[in-house]
Amino acid sequence: MKIAVIGGDRRMSTVARLFCESGYDCEAAATTSQSNDVFEVMKDSAVTVLPLPCQKDGKLNAPTSNEEIYVGDIFAAGTGKTLFVGGMLPPDLPQSEDISLREDFLLKNAVLTAEGAIEIALCERDLSLFGANAAVFGYGRIGARLAALLSAFGARVTVVARRSESRLLAEIANHRAVGYNESRAVLKNSEVVFNTVPFRIFGKGELSQMSGNSLYIELASPPYGFCEEDKDSCAAKIILASGLPGKTAYESAGRIIFETVLSIMHERGLTA
Repeated sequence: MKIAVIGGDRRMSTVARLFCESGYDCEAAATTSQSNDVFEVMKDSAVTVLPLPCQKDGKLNAPTSNEEIYVGDIFAAGTGKTLFVGGMLPPDLPQSEDISLREDFLLKNAVLTAEGAIEIALCERDLSLFGANAAVFGYGRIGARLAALLSAFGARVTVVARRSESRLLAEIANHRAVGYNESRAVLKNSEVVFNTVPFRIFGKGELSQMSGNSLYIELASPPYGFCEEDKDSCAAKIILASGLPGKTAYESAGRIIFETVLSIMHERGLTA
C-alpha cells in the first residue's frame, strides 16, 4: 500500500519517516525546498496525507517548499478511491477525513500546545512563573491543560471563560474563574496572559489595561483574540504563537499526526 505525504512543515517530514519505518511504501513531496513532484508521488497512493491546515488562500500549505500548488488540483488528482487525510479539508470532499475534527488528535495536540506556551513564557520573561499572576482566556482542551501546568509551576491562575460550566470546571480544578465582564481587571492585574479563544474578545480598552512589564501569548489562530490594528494600544509584549506544536515540538507533533492517520486507516480497514 502506498502512502503519499504532501506539503506541511517539519511535522510532515516526521510523518513520512514514521510510515517508512513502519514498513509502508511512503513518499513525500513539497515538504522541503527540493523534493519529489507532488503528482508523481500521489500516483497510485491509497492514502494522501495533507498538512494542518491543508491550505492557505487556496494553495497547498507548504512553507518549506518552493512550489506553489493549488489544493483543488491535488484533490482532482485523486483516483476516486484515494483517501485524503489532513486538517481543515473541504467538508464536501469525498473519501476524506479531517484530522482537526478528531477528539483523539485534538486532546494530544492540546498537551503539546500547552507545553509550548509554557516554554515561551519561561523564555520571554526575566521572572519565574512561581508566584506570578497568570490569566488563561478560554477553558477548552488547551486552556484546561495550560491552567494545570501553570498551577504546577506555582503561578496564581485566573481562568476567564464565557460559559458557567467552564468556570465551574476551572473552580473544581482549584483555579480562580471569572466571566468576560471582568476581563479588564484580570488583564490589569496579570503578569502573563494566554489567549486560547479563537475569536476577537479584546478591544483597545482591554488591551490598554496591560502594563509594559506583562506578556501576552496568543495561542488562537487568526483572526486572534484582538485586531492587529489595536496592537499599539497594548504596552505588553505580544507573542503570536498559533500552530505552536510544529514550532516547539515538531517531532512529537508529527508522531501525533502519524498515530492519528494510522488509527483512521485501521478504522477503514486499510493496512500495510
